[in-house]
Amino acid sequence: MTAMNLHDTWDHFPEFGIRDAFADFLGLSDLTAEIDYIHPWNNVVTTGKKSIGIYAIAPVTLDAFSKDMLSRLSAIGGYGIKYFGGRDTVIRSVAIGVGCHIPAFEALERGADLLIMVYDRALELGLRIQLAESGANMIVIEHSFAEIPAMKKMKEYIETRLAIPTVFYNEEPKYTYLSLQ
Repeated sequence: MTAMNLHDTWDHFPEFGIRDAFADFLGLSDLTAEIDYIHPWNNVVTTGKKSIGIYAIAPVTLDAFSKDMLSRLSAIGGYGIKYFGGRDTVIRSVAIGVGCHIPAFEALERGADLLIMVYDRALELGLRIQLAESGANMIVIEHSFAEIPAMKKMKEYIETRLAIPTVFYNEEPKYTYLSLQ
């Protein structure tokens, strides 16, 4: 049996799914709020799927949190992140979502100091620029790196719960990350 990138069915699976596994991977454990996903252009709410989670953390600067996150991502092949906001801004709460169900203004309204988002050009134009102009603190990563921890947890789930031997295969394209800074 082969399961290839079937993450959409895995997004909201408790503990092993995309959001929970990504939160665990980032060391986020103090879930303080969950929010239904609200589509940024048509305001349609995905009811019953708490795609967005807000997590309390010990106070840390945006720069320090970003460097820690980059270190964690490098363990699974992540090459870089970009962040918006002041380097010395103190972060006390982090919002994450599942895939393109990203935290936005509703997470800020619920108290999130930092939004972790996946890169999607449409979201860049339609939402992220507005968030940046409003002063929101954001980290943007490649989409797949928010999902790899859950794909590894899916392997664990299949092996332990279904007693089926599995192999996790992930070969993200290698690229050179170049920065002017």
